Amino acid sequence: MVSQVALLPNPKFSYWTVSHRTSLVASQAANSRLFEIANLTANSIVVLNRLRIEVIQTAAHTAAILDVIEAFRVSGFTAVDTTGSPVTPVAVPMKLGEGQVVTPAVIRGNAVAGLAAGMTGGTLSKATFTSPFLSRGMWMLAAVPTTPGTNTMVAEWDPMLNGQSPMVFKFQEGFIIENSIALGVAAGSSVAIEADFGVGLGS
Repeated sequence: MVSQVALLPNPKFSYWTVSHRTSLVASQAANSRLFEIANLTANSIVVLNRLRIEVIQTAAHTAAILDVIEAFRVSGFTAVDTTGSPVTPVAVPMKLGEGQVVTPAVIRGNAVAGLAAGMTGGTLSKATFTSPFLSRGMWMLAAVPTTPGTNTMVAEWDPMLNGQSPMVFKFQEGFIIENSIALGVAAGSSVAIEADFGVGLGS
């Protein structure tokens, strides 16, 4: 039997889910940031319980190319991105803790219509964590597929499925999602992101 990780049984925790949709566009830059969650509240922790990314090709590409979407744990997260018209997705509470006083995590998403450079302007570092904790690739084709269900990529990090522990972010830690491969002058995909997380007191 696969062991499962339950929601932390702590009344000081609140539990949230958030979703965001953006686009990959022409000349999408390598390592362009699409989404991020930061813990910017001292004496608190953010616990990532699940992350799901879906990519669907929506436009013909200059040439067939293997694109890769990756999620990285980051540190030194003292400011979220502010450049490139990022949006602030609003998290929906799944369960509110009794006496909950911790501010929910800070969330930013790439412009809904897409931006080639992605989000920039934040202060963070992934130098210590050079390997992504989630990485999936898919072929983007020179012609848009017309068969339903084709050229769709789903990447999911879910510790409940394999007995892993949730990922815990202390003050000034968090994670980012990037488009890792530079795309051509013709490109287009829809990217949907879902994240479930908890916020509570801790250090």
